[in-house]
Amino acid sequence: LTLTTDGFRNQGVIKHFWDIARHYRMTTVLAVPTTAAAILAVPDASPEGHCISTFNCGASTVPVELMRG
Repeated sequence: LTLTTDGFRNQGVIKHFWDIARHYRMTTVLAVPTTAAAILAVPDASPEGHCISTFNCGASTVPVELMRG
């Protein structure tokens, strides 16, 4: 799934990530730590009901607290 031509740089994608993941039944995500942190920082966003089984995070050091999130 190509989210937009801007990818995760699009704030709408970050804000609605969990809705997008549920709608398209995404099973795998590849993101950098900054993106993962941004997704987790969206207020009132609910990850309930998604199909993601693998969330790959890399390209730089991943903080332990981010991995737990």
